[in-house]
Amino acid sequence: MKKVSAYFKVANLSFQNQMEYKMNFLLSFAFKLIPFVINILVWLAVTSAGSFSMTQSEIITYYAISLITSNLIICSIQYEVSDDIRNGTINKYLIKPISYFGFQFMKDFSSRIIFIFLGIIPVILVLIALRNMIVFHFNFIFLVLYIVSLIIGYIINFLLSFLLSELSFYFTNVNVFFSTTDVMKNIVSGAIFPLALLPLGIQNILMYLPFSYIGYFPTVILLHQFTFEETLIKLFIGVIWCLLLAILCKMIWSKGISKYSSFGG
Repeated sequence: MKKVSAYFKVANLSFQNQMEYKMNFLLSFAFKLIPFVINILVWLAVTSAGSFSMTQSEIITYYAISLITSNLIICSIQYEVSDDIRNGTINKYLIKPISYFGFQFMKDFSSRIIFIFLGIIPVILVLIALRNMIVFHFNFIFLVLYIVSLIIGYIINFLLSFLLSELSFYFTNVNVFFSTTDVMKNIVSGAIFPLALLPLGIQNILMYLPFSYIGYFPTVILLHQFTFEETLIKLFIGVIWCLLLAILCKMIWSKGISKYSSFGG
C-alpha cells in the first residue's frame, strides 16, 4: 500500500507542477496546429487535383481526430531518462522504495490528464471551426473502443520511449538517434499521412506493428474503418505488444543496471 501511495504522490506532484505552466501547455498545443493546418492544405490540394482514394471531408476528419489522438498518446520521456542515466542522476531514484519505471510512468501520465483538462477547450474550438468539413458518425461502442485503444497506444508509446532511453546504458550520446526515431515513428504510425494510402502489402505489415497503435489505429476506429470483430482482434494484438515490450524493457533494464556505474549524481 505504501508503494501505491508513493506512486499517487508522484502523479499528484507532477500534476501540480504541470498546472503551474498552463500557458506553456496551451502555447505548445497551439503550435501543433501549424503542421495540422499544413497537412490539411497539402492534402486538399492533392484531392482537388484529381481522383483520390479519400474525399476532402475524410482527409480533414482523419487529421482532426489524429490531432487529438497524438496529443493524448504522445510521450517523450527518452530524453529525460537518457540524461538521468548519463549524468548519474538516476542514482537517487534507485535507492527509493518505488521503481524508476513506475516513477516515470506516473509522472508522464499526469501530463496526459492535463491535456484532457486544458486541451478540451482548444480541441472543441478546432472541431467547431471544421464542423462543416468533418464527416463523423457518433457510435458509443466505437467511442469506448477508441478510449481503450488510446490506453493501449499510450502504454506502447511509453514503453517504446523507455526502451529507446535504455540505449544510454551502452552509448554515450543517443539524442540524435531519438530525433531520427521520432521522425520515423511519425511516418509509420500514420501521423504524417494515413496508412491506407500505402500499398496493401506495406499497409498490412505496418498494421501489425506496434507503431500503428500510437496514431493510425485509434484514429480510424472513430472513422469506422474496422468492424467490431476486427477492432477487438487489433486491441488484443495491442495488449500482446504491451506485454512483449514490457518484458523487453525489464530485461534490458536489468542487464543495464547490472553493469551501470556513475560518479557523482
